Amino acid sequence: MKYLFYLLVSMLTITTWAQNEYELKRNDETNRIFYQGVIENNKKSKEELYKMGIAWFESKGLSLEFQDETLSQLMAEVNFSTIGKASVYGKAYHYNFSSELTLEFKDGKTRYTFDHFKKKSSPGEPGTTLETFIENYEPVISSKKSRARQAKMLDGIEIDIDSQIGDLMVDLNREFGPKSESDW
Repeated sequence: MKYLFYLLVSMLTITTWAQNEYELKRNDETNRIFYQGVIENNKKSKEELYKMGIAWFESKGLSLEFQDETLSQLMAEVNFSTIGKASVYGKAYHYNFSSELTLEFKDGKTRYTFDHFKKKSSPGEPGTTLETFIENYEPVISSKKSRARQAKMLDGIEIDIDSQIGDLMVDLNREFGPKSESDW
């Protein structure tokens, strides 16, 4: 009985070693990585916000892949990069990811959507989905320490992506949100 107990405990700890602690936001219906938000600015019309959107994409050096004034919708591909430092335990890494950023406009509102995340090896490549990259992330693991380091590395990659998306969302809120009228 004692051996059975030890076997059960060891099996439970083995399954938790490889688990990823950090998770990117996912759409409940599609299980894809997905970020969406609405910015309200009651002082701006749909047309004004649409023009601001075009100017924002140009200021970021992003070329529009889709632009429709009647739908009040703009879409471009945004790129993210994650770089890990080399250490005693492993090699440095550099991954490039992209996402579709869609901006939709109504009177007084801007909705942004980050969707269709991909890992890319080169700029023109179609890439693989970020979800597939995360699910199939299986570096060579030779020990418990190595497994823990690799799980932390994947967490670091996901945190970098989430942080860069957060920076873009802050920038979008600053650009499309109401401006402060005070001198303070």
